[in-house]
Amino acid sequence: MNAPRRPTLSAPSQLVLRRLAALQNQRLLVVNYPDDYFLLRLRSDQPNAKITAFGHDYATYAHVREHLCSAGYPTDDLVFGPVQPPAGRPYDVALIFLPKSRPLLEMTLAMAVPLLPAGATVYLVGENKAGIRSSRTQLEQWVGPAKQLETGRHCVLFLAHLQRAPAPFELEAWLSHFWIKTDHLDLAVVSLPGVFSYGRVDDGTRLLLETLDPPPGERVLDFGCGAGVIGAALLKRWPHLHIDLADVSALALEATRRTMIANGLAPVQVLASDIFSNVHGVYDQIVANPPFHTGVETDYGLVTAFVQGAKQHLRPGGTLRIVVQRFLKIQPLIEAHVGPCRVVIQDRQYAVYEGINRKK
Repeated sequence: MNAPRRPTLSAPSQLVLRRLAALQNQRLLVVNYPDDYFLLRLRSDQPNAKITAFGHDYATYAHVREHLCSAGYPTDDLVFGPVQPPAGRPYDVALIFLPKSRPLLEMTLAMAVPLLPAGATVYLVGENKAGIRSSRTQLEQWVGPAKQLETGRHCVLFLAHLQRAPAPFELEAWLSHFWIKTDHLDLAVVSLPGVFSYGRVDDGTRLLLETLDPPPGERVLDFGCGAGVIGAALLKRWPHLHIDLADVSALALEATRRTMIANGLAPVQVLASDIFSNVHGVYDQIVANPPFHTGVETDYGLVTAFVQGAKQHLRPGGTLRIVVQRFLKIQPLIEAHVGPCRVVIQDRQYAVYEGINRKK
């Protein structure tokens, strides 16, 4: 999930626009493009470049696509997905915006550099607080010697030239496999860098799994599904359920598909959605361990938007079962917008709540 607030130009975007050299009929690949007006400005500033932009985040994709369409630019080369597919011919330049985790940066570099010829230019930009300075080591391991091209607004822009073309990218090499075993559950989980709680089950989800009981109907939405743990656990125990799984991340949706396959479960519908933007069904239960953060801050606007949206997608008498950190006082919000709410279980860090949608 993403917050609705978007800056006109982020600090890394401003740094890049100030220093990116003119591209004359060159093919530019932008990876992890930001949720601002960067691509709109880039197309204006670099009219002779052939620009392809790739990202994993559906909310960012939807916002940027809207910007470009409103300005009359084509969006055929704006890509949302787990990986950037190979082009007909290599790109000349790659510009990578620093992703949120080191494992994801590692996979991003492994994906991007095989799309370039030897000698191609690679830029890496990010904020100091996000770890851009220490990311120089990874850039040099995958590309070659890097120099600090520009600093400003608490950001750094690195430049490197690809020394040699690496082996083709294989997504399977980056999959993480682990098992969840409880008295009632034996579940294989497949995850990817950039997916919530990569490579392990987080404590909140583990607590929620302890509370699973038959939903009050067959239609269930696993919201903010991550690697698909909760939805897969429900299907394993009650195979008759019809479960949709939604997440803003293409990597999460890919991990979810693979988790379902690893457990021999029936195909499910996975939905790329910014909160409930692409969710159109009405459900007997919505179950979630939602990421209520933008950066390091809890986004209470996001919390409210989720609870209000859940109300619209629950049938009368349907239930919202959600795990959150205990400091987040969500029970009054659920009672105000959904209906009666109880604490199902809690420990020192997390609490599981269940709200019942008021019957009309």
